[in-house]
Amino acid sequence: MCGLAIAACDPVAVDPEPRAAEHDGATTPAAAAPRLQQAPVIGGELVVREIQWPSASEVDAELRDRLPRDALDRVDAAPLPVLIPPDPLDDIVVVTGEHWYSFRGDRDGITIVVQGSGLARVFPGMRGATGEQLVRGRPAFVSVNEGIRHAAWIEHGVAYSVEIECADQQAPQCADSAAITQLAEQLELVGGVALTEAAR
Repeated sequence: MCGLAIAACDPVAVDPEPRAAEHDGATTPAAAAPRLQQAPVIGGELVVREIQWPSASEVDAELRDRLPRDALDRVDAAPLPVLIPPDPLDDIVVVTGEHWYSFRGDRDGITIVVQGSGLARVFPGMRGATGEQLVRGRPAFVSVNEGIRHAAWIEHGVAYSVEIECADQQAPQCADSAAITQLAEQLELVGGVALTEAAR
């Protein structure tokens, strides 16, 4: 039985005529179950999203100026529009890949992570799910997993997500979903490779 919606399941091939077993020269029905042959499970096709780059006029120059030099260098090399929180954070780290970026910062026992991905998996015959809440005016998924608050949505053609993790689970920022949605609303654009090239 195929219970995973994300995988395509092929029919199971069964030998229609099980062979008889021989015992002391006599032929008796086979006791063993027919042999099953399971076809491989096929996953969704990985595709690159079409990015809609915002205008350079939307970049928050003041917020850019507050970033550490190494973090700003990574922002300017990011393959996507980079959104980050506006409030000052400590221990900022920005990491980028061919189709993604990740921003991380801490403040008073709270860790904030913002990620963007330019990849998607497409499954033939399946429609994408739509979040039931609104974040930044867009359908979003807002959830909590082991005390970590999470919000995810699509903007500029990019799959963004933001997470808040609190050292103290009773902290207001992790008590309910209000803080995570407010943080998502406050994210500001600070750059990306296409904006860097446009400014040259």
